[in-house]
Amino acid sequence: VDPFDTIDTVDLIDAIDTVDTIGTIGTIDTTIDNFSIYTIDKLTIRYLTGVSMPDVMLTICYRESKYEFVIWIEEPSEKESVWNGLPMSLSQLQEVYGIQFNYITHYEDYLNTLESTSWIYDQRQMMFEEEISLYPSRQNIILQLLEQCRTIKTDLEVELMQNVINLSSEAHVDVMRICKPGMYESQLDAHFQYYTASRGCRHQAYLPIVGSGVNSSVLHYKDNTAKMEDGDVLLIDAGAEFKGYASDITRTFPVNGKFSEDQKVVYTMVLDAQKKIIEEVRPGLDWEELSSIATSILTQALIEYGFITCNLDLALRQNILSIFMPHGLGHLLGLDVHDTTIFPQIPLAEGMIITIEPGIYFNPVLLDEAFETKSKYLNIELCKRFHNFGGVRIEDNVLVTADGFKVLSLAPKEIHEIEAIMS
Repeated sequence: VDPFDTIDTVDLIDAIDTVDTIGTIGTIDTTIDNFSIYTIDKLTIRYLTGVSMPDVMLTICYRESKYEFVIWIEEPSEKESVWNGLPMSLSQLQEVYGIQFNYITHYEDYLNTLESTSWIYDQRQMMFEEEISLYPSRQNIILQLLEQCRTIKTDLEVELMQNVINLSSEAHVDVMRICKPGMYESQLDAHFQYYTASRGCRHQAYLPIVGSGVNSSVLHYKDNTAKMEDGDVLLIDAGAEFKGYASDITRTFPVNGKFSEDQKVVYTMVLDAQKKIIEEVRPGLDWEELSSIATSILTQALIEYGFITCNLDLALRQNILSIFMPHGLGHLLGLDVHDTTIFPQIPLAEGMIITIEPGIYFNPVLLDEAFETKSKYLNIELCKRFHNFGGVRIEDNVLVTADGFKVLSLAPKEIHEIEAIMS
């Protein structure tokens, strides 16, 4: 069953039409029999219709008390058919997707059939027909309403995402199994992608991050080419995509399969913190509040293990954690890896799927800067010992439920579980 079947597009447009400013902003004469055309970005087109074709435009027109949904596409040429194969006809596309299709060459003719225009936004021209200053707020309202819809997942969306998260979790475990000193990061990158692609997920939600040693402290490390050495930690941040929906999981483990004492210290700080943070997840909680809780937990851990020498209150005021964790706690997950722009401005709600991804990194650039500017708050000798350690991040995908949370990503993360797999 396709999850897109559960999206009630008419209810969405009803919601748009009930917003007062939709009927007034930019409308030259509201007494004229009125209609509106809304054009929408590609990701939201997929959300509303299931159509994932490139170079498409969706118009939603309201007239004569009816809604018209039309997907506009380029008319293929015979030459393109030679290179790309025969495309489906308009009637075939309509049968597959259950929505009207038309060629973009007929778009102007379509507009001429409309009796009056309250507003039209044309993606190809990136301009409004009337004076542009009248319209941006209207476009923003529509985008906000659509993004609000996308933040809450239907049961079928959750089921689909659980499946792709399960597959990505399995791939992480298989990477652990084959990892050995002397291999290259690129081999694990390729193995993860092969594992998921060979099981039905041809695309990754994002380029995998596979960093060993000091590379694991580079947040968006993309080279994935270094030789992995005995004694290194390896951080792999990777997730497959299915029907446009993303997974996003990070695991960190020793290249040789056995945690050293130093590795246990850093890993335990992150794992214990992540568990405590996830336990706080519940509907109604502001993301800023959850992030503040996470900051306190991680800062206290760094104090207890001796990396930070001042008390918690002073460390929080000085934002010492940013030396060791220079990124946010997580993000919304869905049709995009960082899904929708209205999060984290809204509280957590039942049906959201979020990532929780605390980390502690010993990034040489940040440490060297901190040694110059924040030395009185740090155990310099201890921090220098970890100067080339790298970093640890543990990231899980979490569903917000009516009474709390459910962790969807099941890749093992306990030290004894990882060591057992890698043995």
